[in-house]
Amino acid sequence: MLDAGTAAELALTRLTVALLGDTPAAAQRALLESYRTLGGRANLYRRLGGNLPDNFVPDVVRPRNSATHEGELLDTNTAAGSESAVTDLLHRAVPLEALGADGR
Repeated sequence: MLDAGTAAELALTRLTVALLGDTPAAAQRALLESYRTLGGRANLYRRLGGNLPDNFVPDVVRPRNSATHEGELLDTNTAAGSESAVTDLLHRAVPLEALGADGR
């Protein structure tokens, strides 16, 4: 779950920067710094018009925070929901078609 949360945060950052387009780099950094957490990045992305999977907060943000901050162990159903939502987000941030034959 922790790795999935990290991957989701990196994908959200990439997608958010794309939405910011021609915004000066310093302004982008300042804005991203204001939304440092996974939940914060999700909120920023949505505020900028991004569309997240419907199950993103309950299946990714909440379990990731529970695992990270409370040491909670996740059940198989929760892990499967997280995997689905994060995979969807990763495909949006880096479409597989953009990767070469060697995966890069």
